Amino acid sequence: MRASLRPSSALAIAALLAACHRGVAPAAPPPPATVAPPATSAPTVTSPAAPAGGSVGLEACEGARLDVDFARLREARRAEWVRRLFLHDPRFGELAIDGLVDPFGDARAVRFCAAVLRGGAWDAVVLTHRLDEATVARALRVYSTRVDQGGPEALGVPGVDATRVRTGAVAWSAQRVRAGELLLVPAEAGRRSAALYRASTALAPALEAAVAPAGALVARLAVDEPARSLPWASELADLRRVRAELRATAAGTAELRATGEAADPAAAAAIAARLTARAEEAAGSLALQIALRGLLSSLEVRARGAEVQVHLPATAPQVDSLLALVAAAVGARLDGPLER
Repeated sequence: MRASLRPSSALAIAALLAACHRGVAPAAPPPPATVAPPATSAPTVTSPAAPAGGSVGLEACEGARLDVDFARLREARRAEWVRRLFLHDPRFGELAIDGLVDPFGDARAVRFCAAVLRGGAWDAVVLTHRLDEATVARALRVYSTRVDQGGPEALGVPGVDATRVRTGAVAWSAQRVRAGELLLVPAEAGRRSAALYRASTALAPALEAAVAPAGALVARLAVDEPARSLPWASELADLRRVRAELRATAAGTAELRATGEAADPAAAAAIAARLTARAEEAAGSLALQIALRGLLSSLEVRARGAEVQVHLPATAPQVDSLLALVAAAVGARLDGPLER
């Protein structure tokens, strides 16, 4: 059935907002390429649960992971708008170094991991880039001057070079194990995360293989145990896992598809019914419908077997309106008129 769903309950909308708004966590010295990682190929981490309290670093990849293909974002019709939304977040924008690093223009595939996905507080960022080793080393030295006690940091893990850098007001450890790949984690989680990262699978090859046949895949979200990783989305608490994909075209249109795995068909039907109720509630908001140009009325939610399926197509004007709404919410400025 077709319905409109408020953002707090839609997995699809959550993926879109996470990919485009200031919740995007720090990406370090990156560069162009093309790759949108598969949600199913997160780094092979073996540590089970994150320790109570404190930062969890790469262990968070077992919770929620958002994979973004920056090369395809740069090909989008509104690439400049997306760039401004990313750079508006100081944790991302401050990674720029004149003549050396362009955070948006240099990024390839980036994976954001969070034990609990809320407010853009990512626990780890794994990114691929095309910068050579000398440029990465120079960038890390610049970043290290922006924080007290910055510079090389011994983690005691063979093959892992770490540097304490600044991203916003937080100190992180950046570990460089493989050429063209970098990891950012909270400094206090550096040693534990370094060991996990050293044993993980390289990000780029897996992503490139996965996205080759999917020409327009821009972002992919994977959430295991939504009740734990998405505590604010009560409608999804009974799902075992959630997967979502965002695709875009050169014409500016977009399509979001998401699936949630329930315990059985009866549970899937009940969850779909709850989401539909939320949709009908949101449909009564005239202001929201006007702001998004009727985007939510195109949302489809259905139960198929033990799966809950969500589909949200968006026209170019609707994508414009959504980006403008996000920009207004975070205080970013977008130049140029909305498409009519």
